[in-house]
Amino acid sequence: MSDPLSGSYSHENRLILAATVGVPWKRWYFSDRNQGERRFLQNRRSWRYRNRVEFRRPIRIVWKQLSVFAWDEVYYSTTAGRYRNRLALGAGRKLSRRFSIDIFYVRQNDGYSHPGDLNGLGMTIKSHF
Repeated sequence: MSDPLSGSYSHENRLILAATVGVPWKRWYFSDRNQGERRFLQNRRSWRYRNRVEFRRPIRIVWKQLSVFAWDEVYYSTTAGRYRNRLALGAGRKLSRRFSIDIFYVRQNDGYSHPGDLNGLGMTIKSHF
């Protein structure tokens, strides 16, 4: 962990436990991920809890098979004692039998860190082994 503005650096270890439940419904796929993180910082210990709900649906555009999705993640940290929320909208596609890619817009509503609320673009490459 580092803070480039102040020039301070510290070490952090994390223990993460995550579980995801997914259910197909008609042409949609619904998943709910719960993740707990125990953070071991140099001077203190804290934890984070994250819950992410995702809806995904396959679509066909011309000759390409894509999937569109939306997810919302609520994030609580004991260090800040507040919640953060991230909402994403995007599309994905299989690159091969073992790899897929998601490209998305993400909006983060955050009332306690700087620069605060953020808009961004993201990309996730997943392996399916």
